[in-house]
Amino acid sequence: MNLHKCKPKSLVNRTSIILMVVIISVELFTGFLWYKQNQNMELKSLQNEANNLALSSSSTVSFLVNIPRDYRYLVINQLRDIGGNRFFVSLNNHKIDSNTLPASDKMKSIKQKVETELSKQLSLDMVNVDFTLKDDLKVLNSEVFINELPNQWSAFGLSNEDDNPPVLVIQVKIKQGDWFYLAAMLPMSYLSENSFPINSSLIFLIVCSAVLIFVISWLSLRKEIKPIRNLAKAATQMDLKSKSITLKQEGSVEIQAAIYAFNKMDRRIKSFIIDREMLFRTISHDLRTPLACLKLRTEMLDDPITREKFEKSLNDIDKMAKDVLQCMSDTDIHEELDVINIEQVLKHCASPYSASQVQLPSNLECYILGKPLAVQRCMQNIIDNGIKYGEHVSITVDQDDMFTTINFIDDGIGIDSKDIEKVFEPYFRGDNTLNLSGTGLGLSIAYNIMKSHGGDIKVQNNSGDGITVQLKFINNV
Repeated sequence: MNLHKCKPKSLVNRTSIILMVVIISVELFTGFLWYKQNQNMELKSLQNEANNLALSSSSTVSFLVNIPRDYRYLVINQLRDIGGNRFFVSLNNHKIDSNTLPASDKMKSIKQKVETELSKQLSLDMVNVDFTLKDDLKVLNSEVFINELPNQWSAFGLSNEDDNPPVLVIQVKIKQGDWFYLAAMLPMSYLSENSFPINSSLIFLIVCSAVLIFVISWLSLRKEIKPIRNLAKAATQMDLKSKSITLKQEGSVEIQAAIYAFNKMDRRIKSFIIDREMLFRTISHDLRTPLACLKLRTEMLDDPITREKFEKSLNDIDKMAKDVLQCMSDTDIHEELDVINIEQVLKHCASPYSASQVQLPSNLECYILGKPLAVQRCMQNIIDNGIKYGEHVSITVDQDDMFTTINFIDDGIGIDSKDIEKVFEPYFRGDNTLNLSGTGLGLSIAYNIMKSHGGDIKVQNNSGDGITVQLKFINNV
């Protein structure tokens, strides 16, 4: 799969996607910061909860230590009545072992906080703090599971908000044969470990925000980019023959400045073209009259040798004038831009020659926007040159998203490497072509036509015989 073809090409789409990516990134970063802040707040609340639990436990243990043993069970029963199903408290004659849960970071923090506070408040060495599941929680001296207590004990059972939540178990040895036992369930939000703060609600919010941002930015940017599109369209379809059309100055300050500069440039170019046409028409008219008079007087000369020299010089001057005017007419073609079928143009240019002389690509579906007659003259000059200096011309066409490339490959005598950069100069002819007919204007005309279309033309020697002339048009259909 070509990823380059999947990339958005228009400025509106690219800017909208960039803006959407930036907004989503900011939302994710902000959400992450909020999550870390919320975690810190939860950790502080967790520390406070664990501290309160430890203080309450230490106060209870201290009170139990200082009263007679027979009264301790009365205090324990009162504590059960007060706690209800928030915690379970008892006084056992031994330490009860339960299945200890693997501690998470939050569980470790609670355990460490409770153990530290109990050790700080009590002068007792035997303090045990662990987490176990409610289904595995054992209570009383008989080590019965809390879920198996008789019905009359249901009021003292732990609340069952979750199926099988973790329970904090604190056991403190008061003296030999007396163990204070406290089991309490903390809120699940204190014990859960979220790897990343993303849930379905957050994803839905991000997606909706992204779509809304993309739609709004796309519509806004499309309106802002419209003057640029109009400017590009006017530049592409600018015709030297038609009158200047002043574009409306709209959009941002920078775009208005560009439109103003374009309108001014268009007026200057049109004025220059009009002046140039008048100049060459005057030259054409004024030059032919004295040439005709000189030719007439040359025929009246008695010396045949002198007459022949004069006739040759006058014919050369006349030919040069005709070549210049022909070059002007070939490169300055006043046409409207139109969609050009490359296959039809190539067939028309190759029609004077046989199929063996000019090999055309088959089943070609290729279109460009340009001046049909100018493009035809450009290709005709190249094909004529290929047949003149060789015997065969092979044509290939390649079109992608950006360019249409046409290669004219001949089997002629080639061009000296030192002359490659000069082939587009008017009247230039290589040393190996001086004995052949021609004026040296064919590639110069083709070069000017390609530049007027915003395209490019290149010439290079083949690995064998001949040269390859490459035309590259910008796709703007």
